[in-house]
Amino acid sequence: MKSIKKNILFLLFLSILVNLVGTKVLLIEDSPYCNQDNPDNFIKFYITEIFKKLDITPDFEYVSHDEVMNRIDKNDFFITTPFYIPKRLSNRILVSEKLYTFKNHVFYNELIYNHLDINSLTDLKTYIIGSNAFYKHEQALRKAGLTIHYSRNNIESIQKLTEQKVSFVIEEKIKGLMYLNQSTGKFKENIKFYDISFFHEDIFIGAAINNNESVRLMEKINTVLLDSALMNQIEENFINQILVK
Repeated sequence: MKSIKKNILFLLFLSILVNLVGTKVLLIEDSPYCNQDNPDNFIKFYITEIFKKLDITPDFEYVSHDEVMNRIDKNDFFITTPFYIPKRLSNRILVSEKLYTFKNHVFYNELIYNHLDINSLTDLKTYIIGSNAFYKHEQALRKAGLTIHYSRNNIESIQKLTEQKVSFVIEEKIKGLMYLNQSTGKFKENIKFYDISFFHEDIFIGAAINNNESVRLMEKINTVLLDSALMNQIEENFINQILVK
């Protein structure tokens, strides 16, 4: 009986200790979503809010993807994100429920295009679209026959939208709002985005599948990720944080 009590107390002590020193969260640089130069970045905000619900203290560390894989090989105790599922998933990696879905929306000036009916990319063929040659979905825009006004980067595209130099910009929602916040155009406050999304990409949390602590932590994290109302609230809170800056 004493041995059982000692084991229980020891496990309780370990649990308290982990919470005090912080659970290691390896953040993979993925600008602008996850960038150590921006302490309020999107991914860090999400993980912090999720851990609050679990009463766990995160200990953040920015590392390369190679370093993440090295620690997965060692079966270290940690979680890592943003994690994009490759075509061939390694059997060393435990993957969470979906953390977030990146969605690309059409940003527009509501004073001009508020009642426009957009259902496909081809509906934008008679307009000038702001983009850049390095945009991830630029080939799809060209295939749809869109007229593209190229910029050096997507931040500049959003800036041109606020200055009415282009009609629309197709951008991932979080990035678009972040860039819009950085812009200086006088029509900035009139920029909105349509509900329809043309491109989607899911991101996840990863960990070493053979680490028992990571497995147990992921089970807890998944209970939060599956709470759609809570996750929607976290997204809304982050967007509000962007908009008030």
